[in-house]
Amino acid sequence: MSQRLNVRFVEDSFLALMIFLCGILAVIQYRWTGELSRAEAARLRASLNERLEQLGRAFDSELRESCFQLLPSATEIEASGAEVAHAARWQQWLATDPRPLFAHIAVALPAQQGIQLLELHRPSGKLAPIAWPSHWTAVRARLESVRQGRGMIVAPPTDPGSALIEFPVFAHSPRGERGGLEREWMIFELDLPYVWKTWFPELVRTHLNSDAGPSYDLEVRLASSTNAILYTSRPAQDLREWRPDAAASLFAVELTRGGIGRDHGRVRAGVGRWVVAARYRAGPLETVVAKTRWRNLAVAGLVNALMVAAAGMLLWQTRCSRQTAEMQMHFVATVSHELRTPLTVIRGAGHNLLKGLVRDPARITQYA
Repeated sequence: MSQRLNVRFVEDSFLALMIFLCGILAVIQYRWTGELSRAEAARLRASLNERLEQLGRAFDSELRESCFQLLPSATEIEASGAEVAHAARWQQWLATDPRPLFAHIAVALPAQQGIQLLELHRPSGKLAPIAWPSHWTAVRARLESVRQGRGMIVAPPTDPGSALIEFPVFAHSPRGERGGLEREWMIFELDLPYVWKTWFPELVRTHLNSDAGPSYDLEVRLASSTNAILYTSRPAQDLREWRPDAAASLFAVELTRGGIGRDHGRVRAGVGRWVVAARYRAGPLETVVAKTRWRNLAVAGLVNALMVAAAGMLLWQTRCSRQTAEMQMHFVATVSHELRTPLTVIRGAGHNLLKGLVRDPARITQYA
């Protein structure tokens, strides 16, 4: 009995130890998954930021190259005249099968009475005088300030809310150095319907929403105003609060005076006029990572529960086996006892008969 109690105590202690160790393992798993979730969230956010920056660079690079292809150098203008130089650039640009990125292309020339505006007509590429559009007033005032300052003051960046790009063509300085006075400006106005309906979604599919990875919702806003939404990929009926997981600068195409390389100056780097923000379509990044964490914890908890259940089943099976063995031993002992008693009586009677200890016929019959 004492041995049986000791065995039961050992088994109960083993089960309690298993439960305790599984509890410690669950706590470690909870903390470990928390650290992994934070690291995964940081990694995903950094990856998304990098992809958004690649998207912004691709946007600016293609737009800048299109502008550069249409922008003649001072040498070309001096050699063949402004109209011929611009027409030649236009024909070269058409030969490359370009995107229709621009709604309007114009050339601003300094004149005695101000800044004269010439629009490049398509498909001929010829220049024709036009009146300044009303939404180009800020650009005109800025170019006037540059002209009156004799080119010594660089014009401030274009209005962040504008879709216009100003590229100056610099004349050679008297000493033959680059970066002289502005002899003219080319003004490009983006075709925003084409940009938002065709070009930008193609860039998004290339750099973000590919078939091999997760999908994102994007919004493009003015850098100067978070309430001015220029583009969104969210459904119109989606009224949830939208907090982006990452953001990057967009539309940072700007030229400054001077610089090296081309005659057109130096591209201004830094903050763009727009900001592109992205969020996982499945929800905020923290929510997505948290769901993954709780799913992993549920799986780990199920595994721990199965381990405890397996240990309990093992102990229960051990006890059942021991009880079966004890019942078998008790059965054998009982049967042996029940068989040994009559066999002893039979053996004694046979011995008495064999030795002739019983001589009375009646007793012999009884023994037989």
